Amino acid sequence: MFPSAINRKPKSLAEAIESEDNELASMRYPDLARQLYDAIGCQKTELEHMICKLLRVQTCRIVPSNLWASGSFNAAILVRLPQGKNAYLRLPFGHRIGEGPFPGNADEKIQTETATYMWLQEHCPDVPIPTFTICTPFHPPYPTLPSEFLLTSEAQGKRLDRSWHKHHDDENRRKTLFRGLSRITVSMNAIPQPRIGALRLQDDDTIALNNRPLNLYMHMLENEGVSSGIPRGRMYAEVDGYLSDLLSVQEAKLRGQPNAIFDVDGQRQLAACAGMRAVMHHFVDPGTRDGPFYLTLNDLIQSNIFVDEQWNVTSIMDLEWTHTLPAEMQSPPYWLTSKSVDGFYEQKDREEFDEAVKEYLTVYEEEEVRRGGSGRLAEVQRRAWDSGSFWFFRAATVPKAMYNLFNWHIQPLFNEAHPDQSVFDEVFFFYWGRRASEFVDDKVRERKEYVQQLSEVYRDMGIVE
Repeated sequence: MFPSAINRKPKSLAEAIESEDNELASMRYPDLARQLYDAIGCQKTELEHMICKLLRVQTCRIVPSNLWASGSFNAAILVRLPQGKNAYLRLPFGHRIGEGPFPGNADEKIQTETATYMWLQEHCPDVPIPTFTICTPFHPPYPTLPSEFLLTSEAQGKRLDRSWHKHHDDENRRKTLFRGLSRITVSMNAIPQPRIGALRLQDDDTIALNNRPLNLYMHMLENEGVSSGIPRGRMYAEVDGYLSDLLSVQEAKLRGQPNAIFDVDGQRQLAACAGMRAVMHHFVDPGTRDGPFYLTLNDLIQSNIFVDEQWNVTSIMDLEWTHTLPAEMQSPPYWLTSKSVDGFYEQKDREEFDEAVKEYLTVYEEEEVRRGGSGRLAEVQRRAWDSGSFWFFRAATVPKAMYNLFNWHIQPLFNEAHPDQSVFDEVFFFYWGRRASEFVDDKVRERKEYVQQLSEVYRDMGIVE
């Protein structure tokens, strides 16, 4: 048994061709992850010595490599400590976040996450996070690994995703969970921030709000050598510029990914991009476009939430991608009814999610009032849900979901017939940019070349169908 980042079963050629990901890049990930694990293994003794010094313990032991874990963007190395305690050594996968083409991305990821932990420890002690978080400097006398890394205590409780499907219909557990999540957000919202951006650890061990509002899609795009167009030092004093740049990230993906456009779907994608820009002003509240903004946990999925048997939140982990947002973009989790963010096509699924959102916001408002607030931010989120802004902000943020969200949830607000007709796509895609038609033709040819390269690689690997 090996970490999932290494033990990845290859897709069939047909699956690879149909995939929306760049499989020429992703098929290299297991070997690159193995290189990182080998580097860790070669320095196991030095790492254990370093951990003992940092935690001021007499002994520690890094478990055998077959017990190591990983997520999409990090390796997680379990460390046994005295008295039955555990810690995790977390390192970013440089090959997943663009460290090669954009040096410094790994440090950006670690330093922004570390700053979030430090800020919460100082300003929101009621938010349940690991009891210690240490960011190791990337210089001697520490072991020579590819980047800085985090050392965190083990989370208390069990991961929510392990009991979600069994108990998500239990109203008591669900409301307990909603209350715990609401308390976290309300606590963090007690301290408004002046701009949209991410906190970052500075060289003097202080923290500052001076980094771009980093999300996983920026690093995923940069990982393929395509600039996101958002430099690390860029922050935003108003919402419109931020949303415009998020849409530019999606357009950069269309330009830079070799298999981004299959065929005539190119017209649909470009029309959706142009449509998003055309209607953006309908979804931005003029009263809050200049702030205030609030530090927001943008990766709060079930696997990062730890709970007890009754679903009281006992800890949250993996605070990567945290940055400030306006209250209207602090939406309830999309996974409340176990659907993907673009999984709400059927009316019954939308109605079920609507009920869950209303239940969540009711609990959120109760918590906001309980802490001495007026319920104002709950009302802001409620307006965002009722107006359709919830779907617009999700579409602007998640490239893979943008077209479906625009087609199913945004277009019908302006013309109910257009989602089922081609007339909108055939006309509006021209307004994405000059030479839009030629761009689609070029991308279709580029994808054919990509498929040919992919087929040759599979042949060379001996994978035939």
